[in-house]
Amino acid sequence: MLKNSFRQLALATAMMLTPINIAVLNAEVHANPLPRSLSASNSSKLAGIQIAQRAALSNGTNIISPQNTQGRGTLKVVNGTGYDAVIKLVDNNSGKTQRFVYVPKNQTVVLQQIGTCKCTLKFGLGRNWNPNAQRFSQPYSFSQFQKVLSFTERRTASGVEWMNYTITLHRIPGGNASTIPISERNF
Repeated sequence: MLKNSFRQLALATAMMLTPINIAVLNAEVHANPLPRSLSASNSSKLAGIQIAQRAALSNGTNIISPQNTQGRGTLKVVNGTGYDAVIKLVDNNSGKTQRFVYVPKNQTVVLQQIGTCKCTLKFGLGRNWNPNAQRFSQPYSFSQFQKVLSFTERRTASGVEWMNYTITLHRIPGGNASTIPISERNF
């Protein structure tokens, strides 16, 4: 047990001092042969998304209401760490948070209906997320991806193309995305 604590401390120190390689496993362009528009039923589903109001959060709980939800883009986030995570998708032009979601340790979430934007993905790892204070009672680290996620949609002769991304919050061999540590304040 003591050996594990030292290993975690060494990993935490390394994460805070050096950029780490995380994976953007996929940045896919998907095509829809028939352009679609979001129906009223899709919009009402988003309006009914439950916002975090209790201590025990489930995977994918929105901490704030999703923004910019009229798109086709998706972001799959794999949290293979031993810590719970909160992720923020922040629009680079407006600085507004498009998504702010809770992802427990060893869980995966897929954010859907992301509209056109160029965004930075930030994430915090820790334990005991407090939804009222919007922070971990036991923070571990805060980071952001260096690569901008560009959610685009383009009409073509055969339909619409859009971007889907898959990222991991844990290191993987051959990972092709780097993160930089940020302060909790800059999260």
